[in-house]
Amino acid sequence: MRSKPFVLVSIVLAMLISAMDTTILQTTAPTIAEKLGGYKFYGWMFAIYVLFSTVSLPIFGKLADIYGRKKIFGISVILFTIGSLLCGLADSMIELIIYRGIQGLGAGGVTPLTMIIAGDLYSIEKRGKIQGFFSAMWGVSAVIAPLIGGFFVETMSWRWIFFINIPIGIIVLLCLLPYKEIVTKDKTPLNYVSAVLFTGSMLAFLMNTITTDNLLLYNALGIVFLISFFLSEKKSDKRFIPIEILKNKEISWLNINGVFIFLSIFAFQNYVPLFMQEVQGISITISGLVLFGMSAAWMLASVPSGKLILKYGYRKTIFLGNGMLILSAVLAFFINHNSSFWFFFAILTIQGFAFGLIVTIGTIGSQEMAEAHQKGMSTSLHFFARNIGTTFGASIMGMLITSQIDVAEGMHHLVLYMLIAVTIATAISFIVSQNLHPHTLQNQENTRSL
Repeated sequence: MRSKPFVLVSIVLAMLISAMDTTILQTTAPTIAEKLGGYKFYGWMFAIYVLFSTVSLPIFGKLADIYGRKKIFGISVILFTIGSLLCGLADSMIELIIYRGIQGLGAGGVTPLTMIIAGDLYSIEKRGKIQGFFSAMWGVSAVIAPLIGGFFVETMSWRWIFFINIPIGIIVLLCLLPYKEIVTKDKTPLNYVSAVLFTGSMLAFLMNTITTDNLLLYNALGIVFLISFFLSEKKSDKRFIPIEILKNKEISWLNINGVFIFLSIFAFQNYVPLFMQEVQGISITISGLVLFGMSAAWMLASVPSGKLILKYGYRKTIFLGNGMLILSAVLAFFINHNSSFWFFFAILTIQGFAFGLIVTIGTIGSQEMAEAHQKGMSTSLHFFARNIGTTFGASIMGMLITSQIDVAEGMHHLVLYMLIAVTIATAISFIVSQNLHPHTLQNQENTRSL
């Protein structure tokens, strides 16, 4: 396929957009809050993005199965780029939060569709290398985003941390134009009623992660919407979430493992720069660079993941990654105000290797175990499961940090939670089914056009 190199550039740069946005904001958000005022809305800069990117994942996955990857991916990139432009033009925290929601909506399609398109184009073995490219974008972002963010804040304006996404978004769309996709489309139309009810229930439940007000109301609404969703699915032959995916034990266990792993430990990286800045007095730039260890290791671990699946299967490789996360949590117990930059770097590097395995294996598994016309939905549901875990995990960790008298004491409680939660998640990984034998996967690969 002559368009394959252009498509690869498109999806890799799309991943760079997402990575840049996350990494830059982690280190520059305090400056933005100071410039726009309204510190009480500080957390919403992150929360609204996560809310909309999470709830839109299954919808974009379903639409990609129905209308094709190219069209839905392009719409997602346009939404993200427009959101970035509006964020850069915001004059208040309220405006910024609204525009971050638009950005998040676009990200809900950009992130999984890069993986879905890669799954359509490349074999399992090659897909690990492609995901290495994706991880490299996080590595590049971890290095240059804090530097670019610091440069913009100090010499120009914080607004440019959003404007920089615009030219990248345009290049992504141009490289996507020659792509001629050949995929098996889902002929079942989208059940819009079920989609709305599902989105409403998830939004209501996710409010638990960002506010303490009116939680009884939000949870009651979530339950009502969820029950209505199940009734809508039961009565209709046009299911929003295909029953075949829900009955697939291998996919279900991969999703469950993803929820618990990301619930337990993934958000830890968000609070390391905070600890370094507030407790150790380290600069924004240096505290941001510590994230490079995680990104680089993630990239290196992604490359051989396809081969590991074919040789050892899903369960053993997932358990290896979970075990590495336990090791990182144990090391984190020794964090104190005298901890060196390289100690933090080592902990995050170990976590990077672990997530490079877990994420790549989970993504490939959710694609290979699903029917051809349902790969979009299956992949998006896996991302959805991980995002749910990340969202609630970040909320719990944030509560543990802010409920203490200082950040140092909060970090101690955070690490204790992290170790307990990741141990439970690892125990759950023993249950992950491995009915699909690696040799079966190899046979499937032999029939794929390379």
